[in-house]
Amino acid sequence: MATIDKFKAITKASFARPNLFKVSITKDFVHGPQREDIFINCFQVTVPGLNIATTNKDQAYRSVAYQKIYEDITLGFYCSDNMKELRYLQNWMNRIIRPQDNHIEYYTNYTGTIDIINLSTGAKTEGSVENEKIMTTKILEAYPKSISSFAMDYGTTGSILNVTATFTYRTYIQTYGSSEPVGEPVSKFLAKNLSAGQERLDIGLIDKTLSKTQRKEKFDGTVNESSDDLEF
Repeated sequence: MATIDKFKAITKASFARPNLFKVSITKDFVHGPQREDIFINCFQVTVPGLNIATTNKDQAYRSVAYQKIYEDITLGFYCSDNMKELRYLQNWMNRIIRPQDNHIEYYTNYTGTIDIINLSTGAKTEGSVENEKIMTTKILEAYPKSISSFAMDYGTTGSILNVTATFTYRTYIQTYGSSEPVGEPVSKFLAKNLSAGQERLDIGLIDKTLSKTQRKEKFDGTVNESSDDLEF
């Protein structure tokens, strides 16, 4: 028969803790080693949720799903005395839109990847490991779209200045423990599937501008020379 003490021991070891995590950010447009000491000071992060957009109720009281909606995420940083965290975020945003002339950089030249890693408590249970990865959220094609303002106040003696940035992104994938999609690394898995999705979108847009004859030539290599059925 289970006792209260046994129940407490089990539950203490079983619950995930929101204060055990680490964050890594990789700028996809930077080649070679990247410094990550800035992210030690990341004290707060939002693990993204997921919503599905639906139509209004029809006459049969059904709502039909038509789009996934990804929420923006926020990252909070404690600022070092040289403000390197703030400069890191500002430099990234200035790369996206150059402040001197409002030049907008190419999309692939300013996105990055964010890894949010949930860690275990390292509780005294059989087979447990301290600070073991329990879930990794890999956020693809992310970039900061806003940096919060912050107040300076004489009455905040002893406090640490912090800054919050809001990131938007394309999609994300979550893995549990050290698992990855079977047969290939996460990065290749995502790249292949995202590329396939973009290719389908591009084909759909192109098809709208092709004539029926051009579509036939595009898909089966045949052309009807006498056809003048053009649809632009």
